[in-house]
Amino acid sequence: MAEAPSPRQLADGLVERSQSLSAIGRWKDAEVQARRAVAADPTHGRARLQLAHVVMTLGRGNEAAELAKGVLAQEPTSAWAIRILANWHGSQGRHAEAVALAEQAVRLSDGDRVALLYLSYAKRDAGDLVGSRIAAERLVAQHPDWPDGFVRLAETRQSPEAAAAAFREALRLDPQCDTALAGLAALSGALAQYREAVALAWSALRADVTDKTRQRLFARAAWIYLALSRIVAPLRGTHRALAEPFGEPCAVAFRATGTNVAARLLFAFRFELWVLAIWSALAASMAGATYLPDSISEVLVPLLGIPVFLGLAIPFVMLFGFIGAARRLLDLRLVQWAGRGSPRSVLARAAVSGGMVCALAVALLLLWPARAELWRWILLLSIPLLIQDLTRWRDQWHDSRRTTERGSTRQRLAELVSERAQRWFTPGRLAVFLVIAILAEVGLRGIEPSMNPADPPLTALAALVALVCFTIDVVARRIAAACEPGSRADRWRALGRTLLDLAWMQAAVAAMVGIGGRLLQNDPIEALFPILLIPLIPLIVGGGWLAMRAGLAVVLVVGGEIAGLVRRVWRRDATGTSGSDT
Repeated sequence: MAEAPSPRQLADGLVERSQSLSAIGRWKDAEVQARRAVAADPTHGRARLQLAHVVMTLGRGNEAAELAKGVLAQEPTSAWAIRILANWHGSQGRHAEAVALAEQAVRLSDGDRVALLYLSYAKRDAGDLVGSRIAAERLVAQHPDWPDGFVRLAETRQSPEAAAAAFREALRLDPQCDTALAGLAALSGALAQYREAVALAWSALRADVTDKTRQRLFARAAWIYLALSRIVAPLRGTHRALAEPFGEPCAVAFRATGTNVAARLLFAFRFELWVLAIWSALAASMAGATYLPDSISEVLVPLLGIPVFLGLAIPFVMLFGFIGAARRLLDLRLVQWAGRGSPRSVLARAAVSGGMVCALAVALLLLWPARAELWRWILLLSIPLLIQDLTRWRDQWHDSRRTTERGSTRQRLAELVSERAQRWFTPGRLAVFLVIAILAEVGLRGIEPSMNPADPPLTALAALVALVCFTIDVVARRIAAACEPGSRADRWRALGRTLLDLAWMQAAVAAMVGIGGRLLQNDPIEALFPILLIPLIPLIVGGGWLAMRAGLAVVLVVGGEIAGLVRRVWRRDATGTSGSDT
């Protein structure tokens, strides 16, 4: 007669069953099996931790934390229990504690792959993006045969090309890894590889046909591919355009996203259509507000006009996106033609870079000024190419940083930039800069006869504004020095520093407009004006942000002073009342 299983053996079997159910996403059934395992052997730490893992996934973090703490009381070196506690601390917003516990779990488990994965996520949530990437790189170095590690590495990459390479490695290890399929499908669209995007999105959708996110990803990729195929082969129908390269089920799945063309478009591009509808409603409201009485329209029309005019930038963004997609396709063809990394490939890609196109347009403008209108369009084309090149270099720099020291997180990087700004952008250097700018603008007025000498120089007006900001900064620093260390002194220092930054920003804008803009106002060099916009637009946006911060700092200082005055009056009255009572 077979011997009956012990409670520990029965609990182990139920834990295995719970883990199998959780692996396929049946979390409710997994919880039932885990609770049965705990009931079979209440002292079994593995059963309690499996239950904690399941309930943590189901959103009951406090219960999971209590279970993990109970296991740690018996097994202080349980890496699994520490991982669960790290996850719970992260869900509560205590990211420093979560990172410390995740690092402890990695040490106790001797580099377990799940512990390293948790550490990467914990550092990401704490804002340490470089540390998160380094943990993911360590994960794939120690466990090169685990697809989830390469998926996490792809998520930490800033460069789309590097992320796509990591996703492809995950698919090499597991061709059915649906997370990698969906991620690579989204990246393929961003890299202008539209046919591959449809194929990958279709593979990801087949893994889970009920996932709305994957359905929308597939529908968007299919619509973009169909739009391009109609341009290339306009006589092909929608069904043929999908059925021939991807199979009949793909075309059927695309048609199932809506009962008609309008429904399919709404399903795929819901966000874009909502933005268009809101913008149209605002534009119609602005037009209708012009028929209202003047006292009302003078208030409503400017308020409604701001988002309407901002919305007019959307077509230009779409145009820049189209230019960027064409550039990616060209890069792909050049790599296929010349080979990746070869000198011929490097030279070919450099020939279509933003800097080269910009230099070519400037050279043509100077050599053939009669065709300035044509060269101006080439110059405008170079702007999105330059932005694309700068973005690519920035992403490559982020992906190659090897340190988690100061400057690696967003907060520390901001502190580092602030320290360097205080060291370099001093009031004395601002005064020298403005004197040179005023002299240059005055000298330009004497050379250029088209300028009106009666108009005040922009740089002189900027100098007056800078003088006001510097005066307030001096007063703020003296008040802060006289105050006791605390929030009041910090508020005054922040006000002075922000105003000094604002003085520098408006001085730079005034110099660029007053000198650079007037230098480029005559033919044929006026076609070079788009080059001036490249640094001018970020400066204007940054100036607006600094002005908002300065306004907030003024509100905080005034509010703090009023609150302090009220407190002092209240204490004096309270002291006088108590003295009279005595």
